[in-house]
Amino acid sequence: KLALDKYGTETSKWEEDRPLLCAAVLHLSDISNQAKPFKLANVWAHRILSEFFKQGDREAALQLPISPLCNRHTTSVPTSQVMFIKYIVLPAYLTLADLLPEVGVTCIKHLRETLYQWTLRASGGHKQAVKGHKGRAGRRS
Repeated sequence: KLALDKYGTETSKWEEDRPLLCAAVLHLSDISNQAKPFKLANVWAHRILSEFFKQGDREAALQLPISPLCNRHTTSVPTSQVMFIKYIVLPAYLTLADLLPEVGVTCIKHLRETLYQWTLRASGGHKQAVKGHKGRAGRRS
């Protein structure tokens, strides 16, 4: 955000901070799953949390403290995704949309719809286990 304030939206002026811009775009691609249509965002959220839960199971087996979001018994998938989108993904993509307006047309639209869908699920109090999840795109939570 500071570089955007410093240089504006004309990327040719970003020469000094070009590595920062590239790193930011790479990071955004890493967290982009929730900026896709909800069917895909849902599948990827469950895949990623499945990995987190395996890590938490291993930590528990080694009698280590279980890392945040890695406890399959206490982590709410919908709530974790609401917080992830609201506090990390959406603000980052809103900043990118200032620089690349096309991002607002697609990614921000999907993020808002995905946030809405996860919020609905979170308000229902659902805790969704990922045991046996096969990653089918049509799977509903």
